[in-house]
Amino acid sequence: MSYCVHCGVELADHEKECPLCGTVVIDPNRTNNGDPMFSRKMEDIKEQRINPRFIAMLIFWITLLPFAATAGIFMIFSLGLRWTVYVFGAEVCVWAFFLFPLHYQGIKPYWNVLINTAVTAGYLFLIAFMQENNSWYLPLALPLTLLTSAVAAAIVFILRRKKLGKFGKFGWTAISASVYLFAIDICITHFVSGFFFPLWSWFVGIPFAALGVVCVLISGNAALSEWIRKNMFI
Repeated sequence: MSYCVHCGVELADHEKECPLCGTVVIDPNRTNNGDPMFSRKMEDIKEQRINPRFIAMLIFWITLLPFAATAGIFMIFSLGLRWTVYVFGAEVCVWAFFLFPLHYQGIKPYWNVLINTAVTAGYLFLIAFMQENNSWYLPLALPLTLLTSAVAAAIVFILRRKKLGKFGKFGWTAISASVYLFAIDICITHFVSGFFFPLWSWFVGIPFAALGVVCVLISGNAALSEWIRKNMFI
């Protein structure tokens, strides 16, 4: 039985590095390196790499089936192509949300956020354009879409900062979520009643903000962060 020299986590015999902190295991007294069959199977699995572009192309053609089926049904019964446009717009959103990052894995996540925002705003505009009453798009749908995009970009920025640490990242993410909840509440309240004042977000946003502030303060104390991290695992 061995333990990590850095964080004290118990190590399995086949592990060459700590699963928690990544410290390399150097122990000349360890004679059992684990089940060789297990190690060989793990190596075989690692060698089998999935082709993400093929998966993206496969999903693309499969998701075209609902659009083709809907268009065929409406054309057969002479019902027009109105609802087909909705289906196709939803499929474009699915392609942008899932297939684009799967196909272009090397692209920065900020581009994914920007593309998702543009596609979502465009689809909502399409829905508003095809309806008689589209007064909800500019004062409600578009601000909520842009707000969601801004918060998503902020969270991506936070998660990419290595110097923040886990507590710091979680804390700032919770604070961003709190701001997001208040902003959503203000947008909806203004759309319904014309007032720029939050109503329900106090009950959810304040606990998120408090939790975030506590985590940020913990991340600023290196000794406390290390103590919590070491005692989190038995």
